[in-house]
Amino acid sequence: MRSLPLQLLACQPHGPRPPLGAVSTREDSSLVDSIDPARPGRIARGGALLVDVLSVKMHPRAVLQTVAPPSCDVLCTHPMFGPESGRGSWQGLPFVYEKVAGRQLNKDQMETFLSIFETEGCTMVEMDSEAHDLNSANSQFATHLVGRLLEQLRLTPTPIDTTAFKRMLALKDTVAGDSFDLFYGLYKYNPNSVDTLLLLRRALVDLEWRLKEMEQADMGTVGWKLPRPKATTWVTSTNASASEVSTTSTSTSSDEASVNSSAVGL
Repeated sequence: MRSLPLQLLACQPHGPRPPLGAVSTREDSSLVDSIDPARPGRIARGGALLVDVLSVKMHPRAVLQTVAPPSCDVLCTHPMFGPESGRGSWQGLPFVYEKVAGRQLNKDQMETFLSIFETEGCTMVEMDSEAHDLNSANSQFATHLVGRLLEQLRLTPTPIDTTAFKRMLALKDTVAGDSFDLFYGLYKYNPNSVDTLLLLRRALVDLEWRLKEMEQADMGTVGWKLPRPKATTWVTSTNASASEVSTTSTSTSSDEASVNSSAVGL
C-alpha cells in the first residue's frame, strides 16, 4: 500500500546538542525497522527523541505512538516554511509543534531540540495535531489546490500583466516546484482536505450559476455581448482589372448602427 513519506528525525540523548539522523520511509514496516532499538545500526536507541516534520500531523502521530518503543519520546513538528520561503532567514517564520502526551520522558532533550529553531528566530507555536490539520486544510492544502488549478490553466506572462496576475503566477510557480506526492499527501492524510476540495467544487458551480443568471437577465441589454461583425467578402470579377475589385458586406440597419455607436462610447 502506498504511504506518505515519513520524514523522521532521531535525536540521541548525548552531546551538547542532540545529533540528528533522518530517514524517509514510505511503508510502516520500514518505519518499524528504522526505529526498532533491538536492531543494530538503527537510528533509535533507548531514550531517543523521535521528531516528525511532516505537513500533516494526526497521521504521523498515530503511527509513532503505535510503533515507537516506549523508551522513545515523540515530538510532532511542522516548520511552516520551505527552501524558498526560508532561504535567507527563518526569522518570524512559524514553527508548529506538539509534545505528544505520555512521550515526554526526557523533557530537557525535547526543549534542546526546540531551542534550535527558537534561536534561529522562528515563531514557536504549540498546537495539537487536530487543530494543526484543521488549520492546514484551510491554508496549506487550499494554497496547493489553487496553485495546481492555475497550473492546469497553463497561464503565462503577458506584456500587460497586472500586479494581481503576477502574484497568481508566482503562486503557480511556487506550487509547481513541489512534488505531486506532497500534494497527494496533504489530501490523503489530512481528513479535513476533502471538505476543502468539496467547498472549492461547490464554489465553482455557484459562481457559474451566478454568471448564467446575470447573463439571462442582461440578454438584449445594449452593449452586452454584442454579436461580432460579419467578415467582409471580397469578390473579383474575371474580366476586371486589379483596380476594379469590388467588395460586398452585410448591410447594417440603423438600429444596429446605433447599438454599435453606443458600444464604442462605452
